Amino acid sequence: HPQNNSSERINRTLKPILASLAHNDSKGWDLKLSQIAFALRTAPSESTD
Repeated sequence: HPQNNSSERINRTLKPILASLAHNDSKGWDLKLSQIAFALRTAPSESTD
């Protein structure tokens, strides 16, 4: 299913970003979620090329 592949790809991208933020800023990482979401939504992808 194409949508499933998209969400799996986002999860693979998001997991190391969140892990890094949580490691570097254990108390404030959640405040950056909106910035991360924006970056993921606006980043070029293979499907939009």
